[in-house]
Amino acid sequence: MNKLYKLLMKNKSLNIQLAVSISLYACLTVATLFILMRFFAASFTINHYLEKYLVYVHKDFAQNISQSIKQLNMRSINLTTDNRIYSILTNSNLSHEEKLNQSKDILKIYLDDSFFIENILITTKYGEIFEYSKNPQLTFENGDTSFINKSNSYDIFLDKHCRTDSNGRKYIVFGKKFKNFNTTYDLGYLEMYVPEDYIYSIYKNSVLEESETFLAYDNYIISHADKSYLGSSMYIADILLTPDKISKSSDGKYMINIHHFDIAAMPDFAMVSIISKKAIYSQVNAFSRDSVIFLIISLSLFLLIAFFCFRNLPSSITNLSKKLTEYGHSGKINFEEPISTEITALEEGFKNMTVEIDELI
Repeated sequence: MNKLYKLLMKNKSLNIQLAVSISLYACLTVATLFILMRFFAASFTINHYLEKYLVYVHKDFAQNISQSIKQLNMRSINLTTDNRIYSILTNSNLSHEEKLNQSKDILKIYLDDSFFIENILITTKYGEIFEYSKNPQLTFENGDTSFINKSNSYDIFLDKHCRTDSNGRKYIVFGKKFKNFNTTYDLGYLEMYVPEDYIYSIYKNSVLEESETFLAYDNYIISHADKSYLGSSMYIADILLTPDKISKSSDGKYMINIHHFDIAAMPDFAMVSIISKKAIYSQVNAFSRDSVIFLIISLSLFLLIAFFCFRNLPSSITNLSKKLTEYGHSGKINFEEPISTEITALEEGFKNMTVEIDELI
């Protein structure tokens, strides 16, 4: 028995094989868990930070558009308190053309002072229309003043329909009552044309790949990368939307977010983001594919190593079992294999035991 113990301690192939098998299993398990954790962590991170990113985009645009509206409001206050305009446009001794020509120089100052107002339209309560443009060669589409709240003399309102100039350029129109708050004289209505592409330039760099972000007012699209959509009505079922949260489309292919701006006179002014899940998750999906390939290669490699490490173990045990059976039947046994593993060491011990038994008999 001492000899067997010495052989086992000297040749530790079973211990090595056991250690290798445990190591391979541990490596495979850890690699699998690591990849799965990375995948779910990436998915969670995308959902978490995408929402934060959209909130940032919306807040950034809200600040810019609020600043633009403040500037429009300041321009309109300056205009509506300029008594020169009233004295010219209400002078019954002047013809329409004379009124227009005499007031042009005054309006030109206001237009030149603003880098984003391209056209100003004044409609008097007597039905006269006066148009002033930075580019006199252009003609502008005129709408109606129904979008302006007649009972509100101070706020600026937004027309849900874009207007077009003779070159096909689109404009977003802001309007208000042309009323002098110093004298309370009501001349009519003031409309200011702002290029849609200027508004779009404020947020275009924030639009994600294969996604759409656009502005809508009263469910009409007023700013979009594709100008053919301007003026189109928008329908997104309320059931799909959670205010200022990311919702999924019914087919699961898109994520939708709608943010209403906190502007009292424009309650239905909103930024809408429709985000392609395919584009957002493309990197995660690529990582997932690479992970599956890595797992398959790792599993194949581990199985190959295991096969070469343990391939002789079953045959050694089978040979020992045959020799035990052979000795039980015939009392003789042939030990020819060299001692190389614990199994053959065990065979050697069994051989010595049979010799001792035979001597005792």
